[in-house]
Amino acid sequence: MNLATRERLLAWAPPFLVLAVILAQQFAWLDLHTAVDTWDDDAGLFKLALCFAGMDGSGNVGCTAGAPYPPLVPWLTSQSFKADEVASLHKALISHWPFVVLLCTALYLGFRRIASPMAGLAAMAWGPVVVWSLHIRGK
Repeated sequence: MNLATRERLLAWAPPFLVLAVILAQQFAWLDLHTAVDTWDDDAGLFKLALCFAGMDGSGNVGCTAGAPYPPLVPWLTSQSFKADEVASLHKALISHWPFVVLLCTALYLGFRRIASPMAGLAAMAWGPVVVWSLHIRGK
């Protein structure tokens, strides 16, 4: 491995490490807090994903928005339900991980470009905190 490749890999190690810690924290936190009564919006996501997956008896007809998410989010959740034919609120919440990765990657790349790599790391660490805070507080 030449020196330039090694330096490039070492430069990307901190963002991947921070992202791994963020995802581990998200999974651990969601394992502890998945009560339906505390997640009104996510209960709507669960219901909409069940409809998209055809697991609610509607036959995928007449699915109406019941959660404040873009259509790709409940669709991806419904695909995870179909993959192993198990539907639960916990699985619906865990299915958000691709969007956490997308958020962190966009924040890291954007802040690294306009400021510095350390600013990118800080932004990707704070991004999920801000998003979850806004979500829990009702936007």
